[in-house]
Amino acid sequence: MSFFSQHPLARQALDILDRRAQWSPTLEKIIARYDGAPEDLQLALKEQMEETLVDLASLIDRMPDAPIGLIMARRLSLLDCFYTRATKKGAAGSEFWNPLEESFPDFSEEGEDAHFYTASERFPASDIVKKWSKEHLQ
Repeated sequence: MSFFSQHPLARQALDILDRRAQWSPTLEKIIARYDGAPEDLQLALKEQMEETLVDLASLIDRMPDAPIGLIMARRLSLLDCFYTRATKKGAAGSEFWNPLEESFPDFSEEGEDAHFYTASERFPASDIVKKWSKEHLQ
């Protein structure tokens, strides 16, 4: 079941922003990349995603000409999920999961135990998340 079918406020916010067709596939992809991660991380990500969209929808009322795409890219780069790391042992040593490039199930598909931990810096870094978001949120 999709994120937007389970979170009507997020879906309504996308409709207000007139971005459902453009943004929902990318936002669904981000959320799906955390499938199999600890449940509290998945829940927090969904809550933050919904809050972000509702905030942007309320902003558009006050500032109709606001650069919504740029603001969304910035807000995505600030999501707490990017503080969470997953590592596993690989042939060449430790491998780090990049949630912008692959899903957690793909990262851990070889049956290797992935270790989750929280870091003090985001990964990928905020500037990379912003750039990725700008490219994927048309």
